[in-house]
Amino acid sequence: MRSKKTPTKKIQLDPIYGSELVSKIINGCMLEGKKSVAAKQIYTAIDIIAENQAKTA
Repeated sequence: MRSKKTPTKKIQLDPIYGSELVSKIINGCMLEGKKSVAAKQIYTAIDIIAENQAKTA
């Protein structure tokens, strides 16, 4: 007989943007459990994209 399905875990929201999508991107980018390094990279990339959007607009 099979055991019960484990319930899906909720992903914690991103502390800066409050977004689940940003949290998923950070978790996907993370290498060797270094979440703070991955977060810095993602936040820097978001800032660069925002600057480029401001220049073109």
